[in-house]
Amino acid sequence: FKYIVQVASGAWRAQVGHNEAGLQRKYYGVYRRTAQAAAADADKLLYKLRGPSAPLNLGLSVEQRVRLDGLTLQELLTELQEKGQPAATAPLLLVPTTSPPSPPSPSSAYAAASALVAMSVAIAAAGGSAAAALPAKAPGEGEASGDGSG
Repeated sequence: FKYIVQVASGAWRAQVGHNEAGLQRKYYGVYRRTAQAAAADADKLLYKLRGPSAPLNLGLSVEQRVRLDGLTLQELLTELQEKGQPAATAPLLLVPTTSPPSPPSPSSAYAAASALVAMSVAIAAAGGSAAAALPAKAPGEGEASGDGSG
C-alpha cells in the first residue's frame, strides 16, 4: 500500500504529504491494527486533499466519495481520530515540513548581542578569567545557615 507507515509498536497509520500554498504539509491518520485499515484512511485523506484523480490504494465507493465531498478536511480528520484505536490513537497533526524558521526579532537579537558584549568586557576586565568576571555572592548566599532555618 502507498502512503502508510508501520511504527515500532507494529501499528499502521496513514501519512500523506500535500503541497498547500507553497508549504509541504503532512497529514497523519490514527494508529490502526492492520495495513489495510490504514490504507483506507490514506485513501480518504488522498481523495480529500487531491481530488477524484488521486491514486488510491483500495478505492472509494460512490457513496464514500459523496460523503467525503460533504466534509471539510478538519471534519474528516476528527472522524478518523474518533474511529482510531482507543488505546493508541495518535493526535492528527498538520505539520509544516518546509517552512523556514522565523527570524529573531531585532530587539531580542540586540539584547543577546548586548549581553555577550557585556560579558566579554567583564572577562577582559578580570584579566581573561571567566570565573573572576562572575558577580560575587552576597554574604551567606548559597550556604546553609546552621540554625536549622533553611
